Amino acid sequence: MAFALRCYFIASRTRPDDLTPTRRARVLSGPGIVIYSLAMTFASIDWIMSLEADWYSTMFGVIICIGQILAAFAFGILLLYWFKEQPPISNVVEPEHFHDLGNLLLTFVMFWTYINFGQLLVIWAGNLPHEISWYPPPHRRFVGMDDRFYRAL
Repeated sequence: MAFALRCYFIASRTRPDDLTPTRRARVLSGPGIVIYSLAMTFASIDWIMSLEADWYSTMFGVIICIGQILAAFAFGILLLYWFKEQPPISNVVEPEHFHDLGNLLLTFVMFWTYINFGQLLVIWAGNLPHEISWYPPPHRRFVGMDDRFYRAL
């Protein structure tokens, strides 16, 4: 869907100084955020929660959406850091921008942690044994994967 919208906006732009597609994108961005949130909530419930038939969560869609936002934002900061020496970006980006972006990234990390801890607290306080399977014990967390990679992280 995002690719189709991008192609539509690129095709509709006639001149470099024409701001009509930009204004149209601003109008569509508000409803687009709501549509994305709902679509990702339902997709994460269908695709990921269906793997654990006994486990259910009301916050799972929020956890997945915030995790995606966090990953995309971190990747965007990395791209900005890698290309900060290139001429178009080097004229705009200063070290203070990275400080502000780092603070915003920390805010998203704290919110993601808060939501995950809230989910864990509900499971722990309610003593719900069928939901505990979502949080594997540490000795079984990376079964079948190279444990050295995760220790290096």
